[in-house]
Amino acid sequence: MSRLGSEEYPRIAELAGAVSFGRVYPSAVVLGRQSGEIYEDKNALLIWHRCGFAWLPGDCDEGFLGEVSRLKSQFSRRMVLFTHDPRVTEYFEDRGAQVGSRLFFEHRHIPPRGIIPEGYEVCEMGAELFGKLSGQVVPTQFWDDAEQFCRFGKGFCITKNGDPAAWAFSASCDGEEVDIGIMTAEAHRGQGLAYAAAELMLRAVISDGRRPVWACISENKGSRRIAEKLGFEVAGECRIIK
Repeated sequence: MSRLGSEEYPRIAELAGAVSFGRVYPSAVVLGRQSGEIYEDKNALLIWHRCGFAWLPGDCDEGFLGEVSRLKSQFSRRMVLFTHDPRVTEYFEDRGAQVGSRLFFEHRHIPPRGIIPEGYEVCEMGAELFGKLSGQVVPTQFWDDAEQFCRFGKGFCITKNGDPAAWAFSASCDGEEVDIGIMTAEAHRGQGLAYAAAELMLRAVISDGRRPVWACISENKGSRRIAEKLGFEVAGECRIIK
């Protein structure tokens, strides 16, 4: 298995585009909008987004999966594999990997406006906020730096007394689709702030002429509730391998 240089990405664009779930992430890597690595072996690819999400388009034989497993164990950086192929799931499950499921949503209708509680303010996410946010879901997980984010992405932050309380942003964007990431700081939860920030982001994506997409692990009932309130409906599911 060999790592491809970015000049080779156009050659494998068609195979990469065959991904049927979460396609925005591998597509963003192929297009050079977000960083990652692409490895090739015969008729299969490993597309590994900088956030750790990875896809395996093509014909994944056991030799290829062995090479993926080697990379997975060799690097400290996380690799979460997304697959519909039961052979892939079985291969890694037999070797002790954790297997779960992830839901993918498509947007169907415009939601009600979010309500910003008194004392909170909204601002668009720029370079200053890019590195200021902390938590499990933040732009620095998905983008190399503020310049890359500001060039290809977008986001909104709800603040209180200047401190970030909740935010929604482009976790990935390939020019056609935008995957929306959200988070609320622990001290500000339970006030509808995640929904309010996500609703602003949703409208901005639609206004830009792109398709908003949403995904979460199947156990994340809170994310699913927000998605459905925003007008998303479950459109598919895949296995995730950690």
